[in-house]
Amino acid sequence: SVNTYTVTIKAGSYGSVNKTSITSVAYGTSVSTNSNVLTIGSTTVTATPTAADGYTTKFSSWSNVPTTITGAVTIMANFTRTGITYYVKYNANGGTGTAMANSTHTYGTAKNLTANTYKKTGYTFTGWAKSSTATTYEFTDKHSVSTLTTQSGETFNLYAVWSANKYY
Repeated sequence: SVNTYTVTIKAGSYGSVNKTSITSVAYGTSVSTNSNVLTIGSTTVTATPTAADGYTTKFSSWSNVPTTITGAVTIMANFTRTGITYYVKYNANGGTGTAMANSTHTYGTAKNLTANTYKKTGYTFTGWAKSSTATTYEFTDKHSVSTLTTQSGETFNLYAVWSANKYY
């Protein structure tokens, strides 16, 4: 009789597999991969990334995959995570001057907002807010931010907040 073996399948960090063990796999059974699909004889195993807040997670590779089963084996599905890139748009909100370029940010990585270049006659710039009607700022000029949005490719709007100058 042909020897049979157990094939254990594990998911690395940031993912899962739809089967964690296949028992009674016959000696000489062929094994193949096609992207995130592992095929052992007539059995298919799929590796799926796990959603992670603020990151893009992708299947990267299978490791320890034999071409045929010759004994008990553990096969690993590997995944990678990359930070989400988003953009910050600076709105003058009643101010004047050349439009400020959007800045590019990566979720989870601290980066300063671009220094304000807008002016408004009779007013002083006090900071940036998430709303055009805000009267108080949420972010100072050149404030360090790292988690404004978890949506890849999103443009996050900030609006200049102005305080009227006092005259005596």
